[in-house]
Amino acid sequence: MAELVYESGLSVVNMTSIVQSSINSLSLKDRKKSIECNLYLGTPSSIFYNDIITLSRSSELDDTHLVSKFLDKYSDQIIQTGSPLEFLARIAKNVVVVDFLDGEIVRRGATSPRYRGHAVKIFNSCCRLAVNTNIGQTSEQRLAILIYDIIYLSNQSQELIRLISYLVTEFAKGHFLDVEACYRELQSCFNSGGG
Repeated sequence: MAELVYESGLSVVNMTSIVQSSINSLSLKDRKKSIECNLYLGTPSSIFYNDIITLSRSSELDDTHLVSKFLDKYSDQIIQTGSPLEFLARIAKNVVVVDFLDGEIVRRGATSPRYRGHAVKIFNSCCRLAVNTNIGQTSEQRLAILIYDIIYLSNQSQELIRLISYLVTEFAKGHFLDVEACYRELQSCFNSGGG
């Protein structure tokens, strides 16, 4: 088809760049509508990782629900990208920090059935996806690299690090990972300056 167009002397347009330019010209509110149509209706529209990261910084339940839905729907594509752990770490850090700063995750308790935030669900989804990547040799090592990246991106607040430690320990136990091995791998990340 491309050869036919070339031979006919017609101009060729890069549709991907046109679509990206069009979407980038929209406000976040309008791009959010496009994201909703994609996630809920299956409408083929582009979703940019930066928009998901931006939504993960929101304290609005609808925004974090979209992040959660995106992680569920596009999990296979996420773990096949060039740097999935960096993307997942940014999302996990954002949702935990927002709920931490709001006091929601501490006040209600991350494991309390009355806790209605999506932070723990999204954190666990990020951990689950990290464990399924091809980075590192073991599930514990992949999880440790993710947690190292989350802590590295955080402001090093001791309370926040304790909360992250609690969340990752609960995740590891719930997924039959060796918690001690996770912490050994995390220490190794700190000793080497990364994964």
